[in-house]
Amino acid sequence: MSVVDTMPKQIPMNFIPHHCVLTADSTTTKLRVVFDGSAPTSNGLSLNSILMKGPTIQPPLFDILLRFRTFKIVLTADICKMYRCVRMFDPDNFLQCIIWRDKPNEDFSIFKLDTVTYGTKPASFLAIRSIQQLGRAEAHVYPVVAETIHHGFYVDDMITGAGSLGEARVILNETKKCLSLGNFHLRKWCSNDDRVFFDIEDNDKQDFLTFDDGTSITKTLGLVWDPKLDVFIFSFSPFGTPAKVTKRTILSAIARLYDPLGLIGPVVAKAKIFLQHLWKEKLHWDESPPQAIQTEWLEICNQYKLITRFSFDRYLLMPEAEIQ
Repeated sequence: MSVVDTMPKQIPMNFIPHHCVLTADSTTTKLRVVFDGSAPTSNGLSLNSILMKGPTIQPPLFDILLRFRTFKIVLTADICKMYRCVRMFDPDNFLQCIIWRDKPNEDFSIFKLDTVTYGTKPASFLAIRSIQQLGRAEAHVYPVVAETIHHGFYVDDMITGAGSLGEARVILNETKKCLSLGNFHLRKWCSNDDRVFFDIEDNDKQDFLTFDDGTSITKTLGLVWDPKLDVFIFSFSPFGTPAKVTKRTILSAIARLYDPLGLIGPVVAKAKIFLQHLWKEKLHWDESPPQAIQTEWLEICNQYKLITRFSFDRYLLMPEAEIQ
């Protein structure tokens, strides 16, 4: 961002409120600043209400995860502060002004955010479109990269792979070199085969989280993945019994059953059917449901304690198989 010394004339200005979000289990950015582009201004409109979102130009999450299960050698990484790598055109950056001071006894200063800002409606489209354009522009030099960018990225997360170690190394090196031309830095590299990373610095490799049983894991688009065993892991530990059962605590527990591939469909279905019954009661968020529903919910929680962990092989294909 840059300081606004003098208020511009005949150029629209907008001020965006912002706050911090703490994510304790993040391996990189534990404190993230979020800008509220939907905050209404003095005329009742917000910045987001007059901006276009832009079309969806990347594959659906399901498609990317499905392809991820077809590669023998897989590669994951993410772009460091992706939105901050894309510069806003002047004077559009005056629509992204904030006020800031370093200390409570100082006067406020006005700054304008000079890059794409998380919290504005078109941010995702603008950033994705920028890296796709980079891939197209450099396709004559890095032919593998255009394919990887178009089919192996979900916003800033790269999830791709190859059938052999040599192909995986080519993808890694070409993607890294091509994106660096636009100052997009790939980090948090992870693979089911460490031989891919012979020239990657340790500080650019993924820091693993520790699972309940001590297993080293990482998260791939929200799915818990153990790269060494090459399996997806589902755990039901969040189903603790709260002191008071309310519509809010029940929904919070069920929302943690994240299963974009439908691998634990029968388990999720039972919870969602229960949620439908709860919705029919038309309760307030912090209101306790009738005793019969509370009893049913506690029984579901007890049943989930019996199936605390599932694991599924990430790689699906058989050798010499014909894929249809």
